[in-house]
Amino acid sequence: MSKFKQLIGKTWVMGTAAAMILGSGALLASALSQSAFAATNVPSASLPQVQSSAPPQTAGGYTLVDQPKNLPIPVPDQKGGLTVQQIRQKYETWLADQTPGPQDLSAQQGAAYAAALLKQAYGADLTGYMATALFIKGVAPNTDQWDVQFSRPGDAKTVDTYAASVNAVTGSMTAVSATNVSDQSTSTAQLNLSNPAWIASAEQDIPKLLPADVSITSSQVVAQKDGGVYVVSNLSNGAAMGVLLWSQENNFPGGYQYWPNGYDGGWAGFNMSSAG
Repeated sequence: MSKFKQLIGKTWVMGTAAAMILGSGALLASALSQSAFAATNVPSASLPQVQSSAPPQTAGGYTLVDQPKNLPIPVPDQKGGLTVQQIRQKYETWLADQTPGPQDLSAQQGAAYAAALLKQAYGADLTGYMATALFIKGVAPNTDQWDVQFSRPGDAKTVDTYAASVNAVTGSMTAVSATNVSDQSTSTAQLNLSNPAWIASAEQDIPKLLPADVSITSSQVVAQKDGGVYVVSNLSNGAAMGVLLWSQENNFPGGYQYWPNGYDGGWAGFNMSSAG
């Protein structure tokens, strides 16, 4: 489970765009603090409201939680000397960043794309799972993203958990990942990264997520971290896809990441030891 949390925490929200969004969110949190509600004279009715809805059961057998529709209403904080209008403007900006635009897929559509990817990668049966869909607004055109985590009540040692990230405009894959029920250990042992079994495993796993007209042209081991080996394959369409293989779990593919413009030289925020 610890490995999965690392994958989700670092691969799940990826790249500079996400870092900027998270940074701005921290700033807004200070201006829209729940704890300061009692000290402000701004009535909550003066702010735009986010409508909640009951989680619907989907055709895929999972229950969907549309996170943008279930966000808590931030409460304005005037301790920083902000005017009512400034507070409202900050709130409206925050709300816009959490809400899909007219060009974006709905949460239900984003979750459906995510579920399809997980079925391709892992054969995942998501019946009875809870799918929590989080919208992330990109800083560049057509880079908005749906992050969907699939979890199910039960003992974490016996229930697999899955996650997928898709482009909110096109539905194309950014990343998918899973925690295997037996994946409970962390190894710091140095692995033989020149072992051809790593690339062989990757080149068996990655095609599961490729269109029929796209093939692998070359592959390389790029790093090791915590018992995991990272392999990146260059693709015939100029893109690249990487897979994280857990060494102690028969090279179980803990996660995949897609780079539409080719491998960028790093696994999106991981502090990895180089493969040399």
